[in-house]
Amino acid sequence: MHAKTGEREKAWDTIRELEQLAQTGFVPLLPSVIVYDGLGETDLAMEALEKACANREANLVQIKAVPQFDALRDHPRFREVERRVGLRP
Repeated sequence: MHAKTGEREKAWDTIRELEQLAQTGFVPLLPSVIVYDGLGETDLAMEALEKACANREANLVQIKAVPQFDALRDHPRFREVERRVGLRP
């Protein structure tokens, strides 16, 4: 939300906070995907999504229904993650 409203530094702060939390415990990567997308960092968003898939994060089954991913749905890497998760033939 910060990135979409022009508060890019707050969005980057969110990314840094998520990375810091991940050093001491499990933090799902889907929130990072959403923040990166909001920042217009599609490659970083796709990297985080692919890492979530490699980590077999259970919440990936929701990506087809979460509207925050609408801007990424046509990206070939997004479609490949959907296929790997079983959401696309």
